[in-house]
Amino acid sequence: MDIFILSFNHKKCNIDFLGKINISSNKLKYFYNLLPFEEKVILQTCNRREFILRTHNPFYTRQFLYGFLIEFFNINIDDIKTLNDQFYGIDAFKHLIYVASGVESAIIGENQIFHQVKDAFNFSKNNNFAGKYFGKIFNEVFKLTRFIKNKTLISKGSVSIPNIVVNLLKEKAGINGKKILIIGTGEINKLIIKKINQFAPEII
Repeated sequence: MDIFILSFNHKKCNIDFLGKINISSNKLKYFYNLLPFEEKVILQTCNRREFILRTHNPFYTRQFLYGFLIEFFNINIDDIKTLNDQFYGIDAFKHLIYVASGVESAIIGENQIFHQVKDAFNFSKNNNFAGKYFGKIFNEVFKLTRFIKNKTLISKGSVSIPNIVVNLLKEKAGINGKKILIIGTGEINKLIIKKINQFAPEII
């Protein structure tokens, strides 16, 4: 399989570093266009940045990405080299399945990551950054992920960061009629706010 992944995730990276290598939505297409690879998908979540590229030369790809990311984000070379995981070929394919199924998540089995992987691929496909080759790979990833979730207990119950946060808040402090401060405007916080609103807080 001609697929290489450079992964920065919660196992090695803190939130501060992940914030430094975040690509804003208005610069995402520009960033894609700077990558000289036939097919590419970029996955960005609260806990990970994954650069997924079609290539038959993982050594060149790794070296290119190191230099490119250092220059684009103006970050330290030692951080780039030490805080990543790398996968190529069948190992990259397996990694995508582990990520999409929630096995690699901070909360194992959480469901939001599956939709985030799908959204990342669809963005790439809809903007002609991913073609038939990646289409086949990602479709297999989605198929196997659904099989894993249907045949195992990995996602049993309300396994997601928003659900866990809201349930914990209800248990420890209550929500009804309370004033709640949420810091940040990311996707997870938007989902948390949506769920909290179901329990009639005074104000968020």
